[in-house]
Amino acid sequence: MVDGKDDLSVYTYPTAVNGLEIIPAKINLAKLESKLVGDFDAPFRLKDRL
Repeated sequence: MVDGKDDLSVYTYPTAVNGLEIIPAKINLAKLESKLVGDFDAPFRLKDRL
């Protein structure tokens, strides 16, 4: 999944909100997000890695 070559539809789950699907994450992702808080480019760094 990290290399961008996987089909993400395998991992997605539908929600009650039209057009919104989710991909479950592990606690490590939440820990990473907390470490990036305050970094100017944090949302982009995380997005680029995913």
